[in-house]
Amino acid sequence: MSFKGWESVVLSEVIVFSNGKKRPSLPGKIPVYGGNGILDYTDRSNTQGESIIIGRVGAYCGNVYFEDQPCWVSDNAIAAKAIKDNSNKFLFYKLNSLNLHNFRVGSSQPLLTQTILKDIVIQLPPRTEQELIANILSKLDEKIELNNAINKNLEDMAQALFKRWFIDYEFPNENGEPYKSSGGEFEESELGLIPKGWKVGSIGEVSDVNLESYSGKEKWNYINYLDTGNITRNRISNIQPLDYKLDKIPSRAKRKVNPNDIVISTVRPNQHHYGMIREPLENMLVSTGFAVITSNRNFPSDLLYLWLTQEDITQKLQSIAEGSTTTYPSIKPADIQTLKIPIPHNQILKELSSVIEAMHKKMWEIQKQNRVLTEIRDTLLPKLMSGEIRVPIDEHEPTSINE
Repeated sequence: MSFKGWESVVLSEVIVFSNGKKRPSLPGKIPVYGGNGILDYTDRSNTQGESIIIGRVGAYCGNVYFEDQPCWVSDNAIAAKAIKDNSNKFLFYKLNSLNLHNFRVGSSQPLLTQTILKDIVIQLPPRTEQELIANILSKLDEKIELNNAINKNLEDMAQALFKRWFIDYEFPNENGEPYKSSGGEFEESELGLIPKGWKVGSIGEVSDVNLESYSGKEKWNYINYLDTGNITRNRISNIQPLDYKLDKIPSRAKRKVNPNDIVISTVRPNQHHYGMIREPLENMLVSTGFAVITSNRNFPSDLLYLWLTQEDITQKLQSIAEGSTTTYPSIKPADIQTLKIPIPHNQILKELSSVIEAMHKKMWEIQKQNRVLTEIRDTLLPKLMSGEIRVPIDEHEPTSINE
């Protein structure tokens, strides 16, 4: 299918490609890109200005990234730049729409070469239309990135406040002063010195693990399924809606999720596949690769989540996983249940939880908004790139997504 003003070209006519090089050893502030995005930071660049980066080899072969600042493209990737007055940003989205993973060769070590890329045929609109299309998609991506930055700030604030109260014991005393710095009393415990009046319990005492399982006997028409690869540091990238009659339900879809449940990957727990599900979708299940932790009423879920994601706790779980005899480093529910946790009096729990809960609710709302924005972008992308949806080229800037 072709449209007025659009032309059929091979990528070599509109893009110049070059293989990346081995990353420099010296650290710096310039991002180093590989097939999985930013790998590291160094002191030098091998491409400047607007650049498209394409994963060249391995599991991330065919991934596409965009960078508008100097960067270093590693030997696991290919650098690409628009030529002949074409738009780099439009071609970035165009390459994304092509599913370049499907062009790779090799099975044990997938590979995407310049030769393969250069011969791909695309339909290309005029420069003005390229810019309008790229602008629409960019506004969506910019809003998603802004939301991610807001969530990162909220996450950092929640972690900092939790650490000050729960780890450093600087919660306000009866006079509103920091407890530890103001000479608060401490006593010995299994976890070392803790404030007087606090006690030490186990995760198993303040929560249940894998409380509800899905047997398959429930007469559900569909499920909403979350696997371990789709959640990282409380950011959910994909929930798979599966029609029970039409789709094959994964055998791993066994754990039921209820509001405010915490899910933590039991396989390779150091890879940060964890999160708190504030508002689960109806009939939501997660993989058996997760432990689902349901806090009891005596200990707020928001605080339990922050405790479980403290670095020393995740390191302890990883140490247990590495000592396991399973095929992959993994932990058992009992390993989580036996973890020790300091338990303050109810007033401290109530005061801290009210603040943290508000932050987490805001983060969850932003996550939901980002999933909607991502769905809109992913729906528009192939339609705009194929010309199925046309943009009016006689008007000015399209309405901002941010408004």
